[in-house]
Amino acid sequence: MVGIVPEMQFVIPARHLRPFSKIIHCISKIGDELFLEVKDDKLVLKTLNNARSAFVSININKNFFEFFSIPPDAERKYQLKAKPCYAAFHNINSVEKCSIKLDEEEQRLIFDLPCRRGIKKVHKITFESGEPMQAIYSKEHCSYRIAARPKQLSESLPNFHSALSEITIVVAKDGLRLKSYHDDKSSRITRTELHIDQSDFEEFHTDGSSTEVTFSLKEFKHIVALCEAIGQPCTLHIERG
Repeated sequence: MVGIVPEMQFVIPARHLRPFSKIIHCISKIGDELFLEVKDDKLVLKTLNNARSAFVSININKNFFEFFSIPPDAERKYQLKAKPCYAAFHNINSVEKCSIKLDEEEQRLIFDLPCRRGIKKVHKITFESGEPMQAIYSKEHCSYRIAARPKQLSESLPNFHSALSEITIVVAKDGLRLKSYHDDKSSRITRTELHIDQSDFEEFHTDGSSTEVTFSLKEFKHIVALCEAIGQPCTLHIERG
């Protein structure tokens, strides 16, 4: 007798559709590939930008889902295109819930979205087995830990020119400075710099010395926007090299 292998299935209730769509949107804006890890108690969504300078890892606990089912000992890793995944959630105003299934025979991830008035949208996206992807870092050994409200950062970032590619964060005893980063030292370039006092942060811990770090403004904007959308604080951990 041939046994039937239980399928992997995860159901997102209506109240969690918007946060999930914001997560997929963030990933699709940062990287081309979505790396999905299925674990016993959660889903882990990861991506890496083309420059390999930004890595995103988002853990979604099983309690987030209305239904969470995987076969025993069925932890898996998959790789698929991020933008087709976001297309499934581009318009969710009439969607009542979302069922996610992993069909390993056809190698497809299926988004099943029943909508009001009997309409149902189905998106099937091809995947392949993925390799483990992990950034090597340790938050516990970081000398600088700064927690801010996402809105505080999101309201500061529009002050920088839309064409700016990188931003520098300078951490000092009295607070944090955001300033535009330019390779060109010409005096004709418009430079922007903002100061946020340490008293304005939820947490502001340093080792007493100043430091600075430069990174992509685009990816930073998308991460801050996600934190604001899902109601999570932005905590910066900075390690001196």
